[in-house]
Amino acid sequence: MAAMKRTMRLIVFGVMGVALVGGNTGCESGSIVPIPEFDFYATPSAEIDDVVLREVSPTSASAVVIVTLSNPNDDPMPLKLASYRVALGGDVFRGTAPANATIPANGSVQIELGAAVETSDFDSSYQASGTVEYQPPGEFRQLMLDFGVPLPTIAFSDYGEVTNRAVRLERADIDAPSKSWDEPRPVLPIE
Repeated sequence: MAAMKRTMRLIVFGVMGVALVGGNTGCESGSIVPIPEFDFYATPSAEIDDVVLREVSPTSASAVVIVTLSNPNDDPMPLKLASYRVALGGDVFRGTAPANATIPANGSVQIELGAAVETSDFDSSYQASGTVEYQPPGEFRQLMLDFGVPLPTIAFSDYGEVTNRAVRLERADIDAPSKSWDEPRPVLPIE
């Protein structure tokens, strides 16, 4: 079964390659020959809008990378998996996360990717980069899925200063005992 899929994949990409470069079709070499069953699509784009610092303690920091993905096509594009790297100060976080979003047709969507680093010397600089897998529209997507071809990705990369919306946790906050639910709470009058 695996050998048959591999053979079919080679045949499909061989046919696509001949069609895309105008192989033995009588067309001028290098011209694009459309394949009637497949509509070609424009590649979506990605841009880091902000890196927001959420929490800082004496030993760690956490942030959220906000990425906007734009789709210039007439069909929506489901996002699958984000793989990314974030450097906060001198420490690096590497992660993967499900994107759990769809870029609407001719529109954009924001996703948030979390990062946390252990650091005792945090400064406000960041470097972030990564990719997000997406499913192309139409029958091309189904062909890729049927033959186990990896999904295409959108890359993003940026560096700068984090936006500080952090809750600063001091050592006393971390070591303080938490309040019990059994303690009386103030009752507010209903107006």
